[in-house]
Amino acid sequence: MPNPKSTAAERVVVFRYDKVGDLIVTSPLFRAIKEHRPDAHVTLVCSPYNRMVLENLPEIDQILVYDPQSGWRDKFRFMLTLRSLKPTTAFVLSPDPGGYWLGWLSGARRRAGVIMSYRRLQRMFAPLLLTETEVIHRNVLDRGTDRTYHQSEVALRLAARFGFARPADIAQRAPVPQGAREWVTRNTYAPALPQRRILLHLGATWRSCGLSEEYIPLLVQRIHDSIPGAALLLTAGPAEPSYFAAMRSEFSKITQADPLLLASPARYPRAILCSGLSLSAWSALIESASLVVTPDTGAVHFASAHRRPVVAVYAPKRYHAMTSLFGPWETTYRTLRGEGSPEGLCAEILNAIHDLLAGEAPAESALEVSLVKSAGAL
Repeated sequence: MPNPKSTAAERVVVFRYDKVGDLIVTSPLFRAIKEHRPDAHVTLVCSPYNRMVLENLPEIDQILVYDPQSGWRDKFRFMLTLRSLKPTTAFVLSPDPGGYWLGWLSGARRRAGVIMSYRRLQRMFAPLLLTETEVIHRNVLDRGTDRTYHQSEVALRLAARFGFARPADIAQRAPVPQGAREWVTRNTYAPALPQRRILLHLGATWRSCGLSEEYIPLLVQRIHDSIPGAALLLTAGPAEPSYFAAMRSEFSKITQADPLLLASPARYPRAILCSGLSLSAWSALIESASLVVTPDTGAVHFASAHRRPVVAVYAPKRYHAMTSLFGPWETTYRTLRGEGSPEGLCAEILNAIHDLLAGEAPAESALEVSLVKSAGAL
């Protein structure tokens, strides 16, 4: 990577150390900076877990890892490194008072950030520590979905405050390492499986949408049986053990170690259950899909970054707020309220899948273009 003490007149630091999806929605900001100032040195401050999400993004020159839960010695060393960069501009996109303080302590003369109007501490500290702010008003979000509040849009507006014009391409990005693509090709393609692939993420947030663990097999069976021309990829992360367990008894092992792949030749002959995936492998698997079905999780944002059609289901109480702030971006999608009976929600999801598949473009996925599929049997 370039020397952080380069002679570039503009030295920008972007703070985004919260969740995976939050980091992905920030990615258009980096393009805005580099298109306007190609000589700018851009540093991303992110969490240890999220580092791989944007580490291959060409607009980022350097990544600093920051863990809010770390001890004071680690934080002190981090601040010394941050100050040594001598940033001129800071974007604080992790909206919390700790982020505002980091922006101020960085020494950057220009500091922009986001305020949630319903957070008292944010309202208190942001005007003292930032020079430019974007305020997100709760009463507006309660009235309906407002895409002007989408976090990608907000980041681009903050960039414009400092002269970084809106780029022509505002798509989100999450570059996939080639090794992760090759792993997906070797392990999840087989001659017996259809080339069209639907990925269903078994996220724990299904519960807030009214779909508890006991109804997940119903959703899986309906998708599997009603779309015979598609393989079904089921994914579950470390935070979703109960949803993984709801399907585990129907599947047998393909691999013996993480990432764990399982198949069910009798009950679900076109399905693969995946667990223990790294973020890069999960991202590559989503990239390989023809369509993604997920509750409100990072899968929504990986699907947007890879331009994959997505059916995203949100908790009814937060539907307008979450679709406004973090809904799908620059891809075809359907957003659904997770309300009503579980059977009714499953039917809505199936209708949305059929609608999106009916209008899908015939273009091949990046995996199909760049790699020769493995003929190894699952």
